[in-house]
Amino acid sequence: LALAGLLWAAFSGPFPLDEFCTRRRPTWILGLFDTPRYTAVTGPVFLASLLALSGVYLGGLWLARRVEGRTVTLALMVGVPLVCVGVLLPGYPVLSNDIFKYVFDGRIVAVYNENPFMKVPADFPDDRFYDLVYWKAVVNAHGPIWRVLEAASARLGGERCSSAILAMKLWPTLAYLATTGCVYLLLRATCPERALTGTLAYAWCPLVLLETIQNGHNDVVAALPVLLAVWAARSGGWRLAMVLVVVGFLVKPLAAVAGPLVLVAAWRAGGRARLEVVVGGALAALLVVLAYAPFYRGLETFQGLERGSIFSGSPAELVTILLQGAGWPLDQAMAVARTLATGSFLALAA
Repeated sequence: LALAGLLWAAFSGPFPLDEFCTRRRPTWILGLFDTPRYTAVTGPVFLASLLALSGVYLGGLWLARRVEGRTVTLALMVGVPLVCVGVLLPGYPVLSNDIFKYVFDGRIVAVYNENPFMKVPADFPDDRFYDLVYWKAVVNAHGPIWRVLEAASARLGGERCSSAILAMKLWPTLAYLATTGCVYLLLRATCPERALTGTLAYAWCPLVLLETIQNGHNDVVAALPVLLAVWAARSGGWRLAMVLVVVGFLVKPLAAVAGPLVLVAAWRAGGRARLEVVVGGALAALLVVLAYAPFYRGLETFQGLERGSIFSGSPAELVTILLQGAGWPLDQAMAVARTLATGSFLALAA
């Protein structure tokens, strides 16, 4: 209750979606010492809410270790996530504007019958959602499965802003609930004494809740097939594991980093697993071809995968700003930041 109450008090209650949806001025999180000129989350409130949420979250995990009984377990693992969904779903996405771009990309397919891998919001300046989108000239780095889900939500949400946003939040919300169940089943099979607390570590995490339910980011939609791939691999279903990793990739390309891990696991398993994973890789490649076929217009179809010059709101942007402050030219600062970011990512993957 404390977790849900804090989420409502700081992020959802003050920013109802119906009231804020059509605002052309984004609702940003302000700096620590900025005076708000319009409705926004001030820096001190944001910091205090994160500290309070972290305390409640960690305290809840500590208490959950003592829980016994199926009823209480279900209440914590199912009831609390559903309450948090109910609190955050009708809230305006104050931490990100990305969901509006999802809606517009869906409208490119569902309303204009155009290709979202080739067209951008800037091509449709008369659309009613045009002024609500920040990245007007950018092709998102998402795969064809996510494009289909975007189009379905755009069709379902219609012309009303709040309905369109709620329809787009449907997929991350369902994926969040499904990943919670998947984490529990995986842990129960591998480490049953930690099944409950391990699941709650994911399901109650304020970052997961805010980015998934409040902001509607699609990362969790790509994470679900990757989790299922881990499950399949543990059961010896190497073909299915490779196909599921590619399903995640066709939602968001970052999911592809799980592919090498599945290959290494299959190679270490030896025997028939090595043949199965090769067959699975061939099936996965075929799935990629089939998924992209309706959208394919030459190599330009993959332009969204090149995002090396976009640094907004990331650690790379902070590096760029610091280097510029030290007198570096912008292009050189961005090149260094890009190299550091890519190198760090590859090191973590390794």
